[in-house]
Amino acid sequence: MSATEEAHAAAVLALLNTALTASFDASVRAYDLDEVSRLTTKPKRYVEVEVYRRFGDGARLCGGKPTDLWRVLTRYVSDTVTNSRALREASRGALEMARVSVGGATTTPVQFETASSIQQDNEHWWTGQDAWTYAH
Repeated sequence: MSATEEAHAAAVLALLNTALTASFDASVRAYDLDEVSRLTTKPKRYVEVEVYRRFGDGARLCGGKPTDLWRVLTRYVSDTVTNSRALREASRGALEMARVSVGGATTTPVQFETASSIQQDNEHWWTGQDAWTYAH
C-alpha cells in the first residue's frame, strides 16, 4: 500500500509552492482544497490542488509490482486570464515528468493527462484545470 492521501497532497503542494515562489513571489501559492475558503481575503492568484487514488492497473505499469495510481488536479485561479495562464505554465514546469518523493519512495514521472480551457467562472475569476497522473 502506498503512502496516505495526505502525504501525497503535502508532497505535491510542496513541489508546486517551490515553483510558484520562484516564478512569482511568496504571495502566489498552491493550496489544498479547504485552505482558500478559510483565508480572510481570497488571493488574486493561486492554484488549488486535489490529490487522490485512481482506478487502474499499477502493477502493469510498474513491472508487476503492486502499485497505487494517483491523480492530481491543479486548478488555476486568478483575476485575469493572463495570470491564470502564467500559473498554469509555472505549475506545468514543476509537475511534468517530475518524480515526487512521498513516504520514503519516489513516484513514477508525473504525466500530463488532460486540461480544461481557462474561462471566467460564476464569481468572475479566470479558472482552468489540468489533470496529472503517476504511480507510487
